[in-house]
Amino acid sequence: MAVKEQHIIENKVKYIKETKTQAENDRLEKQVNPEEVVKKYLVPRLHGSEVMLDAGIGPGIIERELVKQFPKIQVTGIDNSEVRLERAAENLKDCPNVTLELGDITNLNFPNNSFDFIYSRLVLDHLSHELQVQSIQGFLEMLKEGGKIVLQSLDLGLGRHSPPDSKLKEIKEKLHQTFLLHNYDPNCARGLKGRALEAGATVLETPQIDSYKVFSHPVDPQEFEAYQMTLRGYEVIFTEAFVGKQEGQEAMNYMFNYIQREDTITYSFLMTIMLGNNK
Repeated sequence: MAVKEQHIIENKVKYIKETKTQAENDRLEKQVNPEEVVKKYLVPRLHGSEVMLDAGIGPGIIERELVKQFPKIQVTGIDNSEVRLERAAENLKDCPNVTLELGDITNLNFPNNSFDFIYSRLVLDHLSHELQVQSIQGFLEMLKEGGKIVLQSLDLGLGRHSPPDSKLKEIKEKLHQTFLLHNYDPNCARGLKGRALEAGATVLETPQIDSYKVFSHPVDPQEFEAYQMTLRGYEVIFTEAFVGKQEGQEAMNYMFNYIQREDTITYSFLMTIMLGNNK
């Protein structure tokens, strides 16, 4: 499958776990159950013949499942990473109704009224307040009259932990502040409705909140592996937050050990919000 370049990307927003290797694709594929995502969040909101934009398609495993459910749907998937699009092209090689383009959601140039449905999962979390609003405004311009936008973001992305632990609290506070310096907000979901209204969108239904990850002893091995891959993908953030690679690794190991304790539970939430325009 060929990948088109949407336009020459200027001032490209850097994904906080950007990598030129396949490690992040592996993590993304382990982190998500595409059948569950499609069944729970997309099938109820689609008719099956839409022209759809996936803004941040990643490795494409959600779309591979989606076109099994809706063979008449036409999907354009964009991502700002050539590595992720290479994996998506491989995963979607038997899906002729999906096209892939290299582009940045903060600066797309699709014509107005191009799409019936726009989906973006865990992408706005990596943008500043201003760029979140700008991106949603762009989605609204590209949306056809009567179309839908479905956005998903995390709350408690670093996890809510019980029982309380003073050292873990300190680790999370340092990480949170460092993430914000890099325009990644682990609690993006709680501001998502406000950003949408600021952009001029209409909220079409009560936002849906679901558990995202739950870690409780015994921790599922595959889930723990994905958690390890997630934190290791943030190695530079840990190093910056704790002013040293060794200190950052010690903090990371403390988080790994905490979620495996018999007496602990760690959880986070996923918010889904569906928007429309005022056309």
